[in-house]
Amino acid sequence: MPANCEWLPRVAEIAAALEKVPVPVIDRAAVEELFGVRRRRAIELMRHWGGFRAGGTFLVQRNHLLALLRAVMGGDDYVRSCRRQDRISAVVEKSRQECMASCAAYRE
Repeated sequence: MPANCEWLPRVAEIAAALEKVPVPVIDRAAVEELFGVRRRRAIELMRHWGGFRAGGTFLVQRNHLLALLRAVMGGDDYVRSCRRQDRISAVVEKSRQECMASCAAYRE
């Protein structure tokens, strides 16, 4: 699993949503929706997390997935990803403010 996956900064949000799900197993469609990934990536992630096939459906234990997500939140990749996201947000906000200031100066 790559360290720079798009859903990594949202792990806490995903775990919170998953805690509210009342079923013991999560299917591929739910993984797609929760993690914001496509079908193939959802299946790859589920295989990586110990998912299993039941008939034509791919499933993963909800409690197992929650435990894995909690472990991810304690890991270095998650911390680095959150810091990176914070730095990017700060740069974007600074650029936005500079743009607004230069537009205001131009109008005067």
